[in-house]
Amino acid sequence: MSSPYISTVAWTGQAVQPVSFAMAAVSFAILILVQAACSAPAPPTIGDDEMVGRPAAEAPATESPPPRQGALWYHLTPEGDTLAVRMRLLQPPTRATFFLPGPWAGRGDFDDLISLGHAQGPDGPLPLKVDRDRGRLDVSTGGADWIEVTYRVHTRSDRDEAHRFTPWQVDTAFFAYAPTILILPSAGVARQLIDIPVEVHIPSGWNLAHTWPKHHLETTDDGRQVAGFVADDVRSLRDAFIAAGADWKTVHHQMPSGRLSVTLSDQFELDGDQLLSVAAEICGEYQAQFGVYEDVSVFIMPVQDDANDSLRGSGRRGGFVLEIPPDQEVDDDLLLLLAHEAFHMWNGHHLVPDADAADQTMWFKEGVTHYMALKTLARLGLIDGRAVRRELALTGQYYLRNPIIAGGQVRDVDRRRFPYDQGVLIALALDLALFEASGGAVELKDWIDVLLSSQFADVIDAYDLDVLRTSFRATSQDLGTAPLRRYDDLVRRNETIAVPRLFRRLGLHFLHDGPDTPARLLPLDDDHEVFDAIFFNPAVNHQSESDD
Repeated sequence: MSSPYISTVAWTGQAVQPVSFAMAAVSFAILILVQAACSAPAPPTIGDDEMVGRPAAEAPATESPPPRQGALWYHLTPEGDTLAVRMRLLQPPTRATFFLPGPWAGRGDFDDLISLGHAQGPDGPLPLKVDRDRGRLDVSTGGADWIEVTYRVHTRSDRDEAHRFTPWQVDTAFFAYAPTILILPSAGVARQLIDIPVEVHIPSGWNLAHTWPKHHLETTDDGRQVAGFVADDVRSLRDAFIAAGADWKTVHHQMPSGRLSVTLSDQFELDGDQLLSVAAEICGEYQAQFGVYEDVSVFIMPVQDDANDSLRGSGRRGGFVLEIPPDQEVDDDLLLLLAHEAFHMWNGHHLVPDADAADQTMWFKEGVTHYMALKTLARLGLIDGRAVRRELALTGQYYLRNPIIAGGQVRDVDRRRFPYDQGVLIALALDLALFEASGGAVELKDWIDVLLSSQFADVIDAYDLDVLRTSFRATSQDLGTAPLRRYDDLVRRNETIAVPRLFRRLGLHFLHDGPDTPARLLPLDDDHEVFDAIFFNPAVNHQSESDD
């Protein structure tokens, strides 16, 4: 553990706000008045899947939690090869519990990046008990009005595949996913919070990209920029990214329900206007269908040197990150990645799988997301029929070739790949079942609508297999028994999907891959109306003719 340090950015004595929050005193006073006048809102939820996660469970409470009150403030400053953090909790309980960054994105060592400083209150230092094995911090508050914990997050100056999700920092740029840098309160503390303000201090002239709702921006006497945010709850606090750089530019586009912001460095050769236009069209379509978000933030970074041909991304609440080569063009592959990560804002970051059901529902989070991305691009006319058939054919090929289906030694990569391909085919089969039973009046997107509706959102924190089935049954309740039977065959009984037969019901012929050729889907003569109706609007030129 490192020795305590003194930050050069001071907090004001016993006041409850950092000095640079010009409006903080007024805001906090308003919060207290609102608290006194209104009944307490529902406790914030903390998601628990690979992408969202939650801190380790709190120890059983030894006393009733205090009433909902106060706020949790974070003060973030990139300094050298670290991120300096000051975390202050107002009106803490007698013992306040926090957790170091936990497992996320397949890694469990982000807590190793943390060097703890000290804990203090208005009257000086406070006892800080650290259990590194459990990633747990306990502060005995002694009835103090506020407590503060300081720490530093060590960043990397280089990026490689092994450290893809590790926070990195160079002289003029900084990037981090929030779950890698934030010490979070226990669930018991989180339930008390009204708001979670966050301050980010960066050099003057740097551009800032973020997913937290911005509260204000000001310049300090020493010329630094201070951006203020307010996170709704611990889940939205954690499920975020933050990026700042001197050579980055941000372009904006006003969508019907809010603003889209795309931030990228000047090393990219992309047509910025074209990228912004299609991103706004995709995100705007999702917003129109599913609501939830107003503003969307997109950050585009170059892939690592040892993965320069890859296109990858990561969704967040209210935004997403794309990792692409600097010379990447706006082509079908980039559009599909963009639409996939954008839809994860809804499926994966608003709709969150239960931790205990994450593996069993991965087909829904990844496969249904990919299917909805493919269908949305087709409906918007951003890709044509050939591109849709090519993607579906490759999905069928990968599914049938996977040793989980074909037999043989199953590798980790096969297990990781399988839910994506299986999920796309399940989504297609269920979309087809809904189409056939409703004459096209009910689609797979209506299932997402049901899951997002109040009848489910108000009673569940996360979905599992039971929630998925119940919501699908609600979607198809007026369509007879065929759609739900199809669901049970594919999900409950996990039947192997007859890929060629499924495609034939769309009016498509599946050609298996050969030694030098990938699998293909060819439209049958004058018999592809179902494929056209499911994937395209009538006015769209979808080019259903045979491939060359």
